[in-house]
Amino acid sequence: MSFKRKKRTDPCRRRAVTLIEVLLVLVILVLVAATAWPSLGRSMADQRLRDAADTVRAEWSRARAKAMSSGVAQRFCYMTDDSIYWIEPCEDVSSNEGEDALPRGDAATSEHDDRQLPDPVTFLEGRVYEDAADPWSVAGDWGAELGQPGPLDDGQRGAPVVFQPDGTCTAARLVLSNENDRVITISINALTAIAVVSEVRGAEEVGP
Repeated sequence: MSFKRKKRTDPCRRRAVTLIEVLLVLVILVLVAATAWPSLGRSMADQRLRDAADTVRAEWSRARAKAMSSGVAQRFCYMTDDSIYWIEPCEDVSSNEGEDALPRGDAATSEHDDRQLPDPVTFLEGRVYEDAADPWSVAGDWGAELGQPGPLDDGQRGAPVVFQPDGTCTAARLVLSNENDRVITISINALTAIAVVSEVRGAEEVGP
């Protein structure tokens, strides 16, 4: 009499994963990542733009504090189509329009440290408003009426923002841009030097 021994199945034993199944999962992950990456990249670029705007706002506060503590007006300068900016005393650079329009390299008498916005954010443009109809509107919305802007500087040097020892400053609006043609605007109130940052928008939405 013969007895057949039954094979016992181990409940913990699992079927092995084949190479084709592994490759299929990898292909699916790659497709999902390729679909999500452009959106994620744009979000990260927009966040760098917001960080750059916060940097400019912090530098404006630093320039104002330095002007009030030293009794010497301070000038926030920057290069358009570039990420370079710096702060310098107004007494070291002539306020005459002809010399103001000179490129930064010709202002050899000024001592300052160049700083940079987070890469690849750049200064797209900047305007100072000499005769704003309502100084409080400078800190208003995107399309606020600011009066007639002052002349743009020639060359790469943008129109500077000057901070006075009494805490006031020139009414100004700066536009920063990133690699995706997205922009953000920083406006500053002439009386209180309060800076307001806009939402990130497309370059075609920038107002005058």
